[in-house]
Amino acid sequence: MNIVVVGTSYTLFLYLLYSKTWRNDTFVFGECVDEIFLQRLGAKTLFYQKPIRSMSEKIKFLKYLFRMVLFVRVHRSLCVYGNDHIPQAIPFLENGFIVLEEGWANYEHGFAERWQKEHAHCKWPLSIFKKYIPLGYDNAVKQIVLTGMQSVPDRLKEKVFLVNLETLWNKKTSEERREILRVFGMEDDVEGTHERILYLSQPFLHPGTSVLEEDVLRHFRGVVEAYGEKNVVVKPHPFDKFAYKKYFHDIRQIPRECPVEVLLLRKDSYKKILTWPTCSANMRLPRDIPVEYYDVDFREKLPSTYFSLEYLRQ
Repeated sequence: MNIVVVGTSYTLFLYLLYSKTWRNDTFVFGECVDEIFLQRLGAKTLFYQKPIRSMSEKIKFLKYLFRMVLFVRVHRSLCVYGNDHIPQAIPFLENGFIVLEEGWANYEHGFAERWQKEHAHCKWPLSIFKKYIPLGYDNAVKQIVLTGMQSVPDRLKEKVFLVNLETLWNKKTSEERREILRVFGMEDDVEGTHERILYLSQPFLHPGTSVLEEDVLRHFRGVVEAYGEKNVVVKPHPFDKFAYKKYFHDIRQIPRECPVEVLLLRKDSYKKILTWPTCSANMRLPRDIPVEYYDVDFREKLPSTYFSLEYLRQ
């Protein structure tokens, strides 16, 4: 049995592709993961963290920490996979993680220095991140599973194990693929996608921006008018709160908890992909589908730190 600490739906998808034994593993979910996965996985769950907005949620999280510290002391031989940068990972850090890629932006130059600066004044239990640098940088990390879309920082090269998503997908049986698609709510076939455009959204309405719903509505209405409502397939960003179906009944909307890689690996074919220039999914977009970058007329309403994952978690 492995412990899998999941901070994003993409990490979960990567692990289901990478692992042959995930049905027998035990999962710990962070607050950025949709609760629906608890039902769809059908696997044992040690903990699911809702956003900590009340004292009761904080007490629940502290109880989890103490319970897991005791659990780890009894099960020292456990192999722990997943995201080591979220609070739910704290009890397992000394075990030595096998880190799963959570986004290539985290491996840009200067990440380790920025992390230590941002966490310099954290209070317990997050104070552990003053010294522990996650995502594979800490000495306790045994291995980092990456998809190899960009160059690997020199200090991490000896730990990196490169995988190819398409190769992992092709190694799965048809039944295993269906099972993974079911976890992400994508077991139904999509017909006629080759005549449609795939719109990859951004969470413009995230709290802290001054963007209004009418701003996003105006922007997306332009997309619909350009391509036709029935020809638009929307893949909402996991943090995107805009209600597309409320205003545009004939568009097709992909479940927001589904990573865009699921669509691409099952060979959904689109006439074009519309995406934001800094969208991390650009690293994995297929070369045989034209990609066009959209812009918005409310850029000035977006804070400079808008696209950092730490900002989106607020």
